[in-house]
Amino acid sequence: MMTLLQHAYHMLEVSSVMSPLSKQWSRGGAARDFWQYRRARPLSESIPLGPEARKALVTGWFTARLLGTATATDDQGHIGLTVHVDGKPHTLPKRGVRPPSRMDPVGLLLEGLAVAMVGCFEKKNLDDLLPYGRLIELGSEVDKEQDNPVVAWVRGAGGQAADLAKDLSGGASRREAATGLIKRWRAAADQMPDKMSGDIADAQSHSTYEVYADLLEALDRIQAAVNRDDDEETIPG
Repeated sequence: MMTLLQHAYHMLEVSSVMSPLSKQWSRGGAARDFWQYRRARPLSESIPLGPEARKALVTGWFTARLLGTATATDDQGHIGLTVHVDGKPHTLPKRGVRPPSRMDPVGLLLEGLAVAMVGCFEKKNLDDLLPYGRLIELGSEVDKEQDNPVVAWVRGAGGQAADLAKDLSGGASRREAATGLIKRWRAAADQMPDKMSGDIADAQSHSTYEVYADLLEALDRIQAAVNRDDDEETIPG
């Protein structure tokens, strides 16, 4: 979008942009494939975030799941994203611009950001963006040498993800359990290109496939943080 405004403004402040989007979404955007025939770029280039913030958001999502502060399914086992911020659960949009599937929590996370912005415009507050801000912050901390949330968790801080309960109850250390969970996430991701191969329509219906590289990078960064604690503990002296 190009303007002649003297200063930079977030699109949430521009009623002429947000009002039509809000009206179109409320007229059925959540009940059909709103994305169809409306995009010219992949998901990685169409969400309202820069590349580094987008990658931090994906990394923060998996980090929060590891730390037990985010879940990908609701109480009935259906896909539904929840993020805890300061102990309070925040439910993210139940769908993006495409129908959700259990294969696409990352895609739903990213697509839901635009939906959350529409919600902020309608409610005239930024509450719907709080979980996204927390995840971006968390994802940006994974590479830190000091005050690293993953390293702190491996050393015993905080709670634990439900996905780790079986491993931890079986005697695995937090580092071993985290490594096992990351491997399971990666194994599920590795199946995605084969499932989508040769079927363009199917690939386009799964939003996570469009940010596959971000997903793999996020897992690498988290695993490096898990391993960093091990490396630090083995340094002589």
